[in-house]
Amino acid sequence: MRIQKRRRANRQRVYLRLWRRRLRPYVDLRGWYQRIIHLDAPPKKIAISFAIGVYIAFIPLLGVQTALSIALSWLLRLNVVAVVSGSLFTNPVTFVPLLWISFHAGMLVYPYGENQEFEWTSLGMDNALEVMKPYLIQLLIGLGVVGLCCAAASYFLTLFLIKRYREHHEGK
Repeated sequence: MRIQKRRRANRQRVYLRLWRRRLRPYVDLRGWYQRIIHLDAPPKKIAISFAIGVYIAFIPLLGVQTALSIALSWLLRLNVVAVVSGSLFTNPVTFVPLLWISFHAGMLVYPYGENQEFEWTSLGMDNALEVMKPYLIQLLIGLGVVGLCCAAASYFLTLFLIKRYREHHEGK
């Protein structure tokens, strides 16, 4: 009995260590908030930069997002930190759920073909592109729609939070 409890406790410590070191930075909303709030730029510029980064996050090529964020922020003279922080909206933890939501949004916006039901059981690592090929248009449309909605929401939320923070800390 003692050995089982000790093994369970060790396993919990390992999972907690994994969470602290590896997974927590991906979902650390307080860190994102602190990074964005303390930028030295006008609130509208920070908010539009963050929103563009969130829209870039919906590009389904994970390796390209950061490079595209930096290039686009340089090209449009936006805040690099805000754009890259916004592009980190999709990460290994959130990527699959966002793809699922985007796929279903694309199916609602553009229901193409006779068979609208997608069989998730047939999807595997070796045949993912082959199975998804007929539904690629819906996925891309869904990514655009959901990305635009998330970018608009992030613009207004970021603008509100920055203005509120600066008004509150202006007198101090």
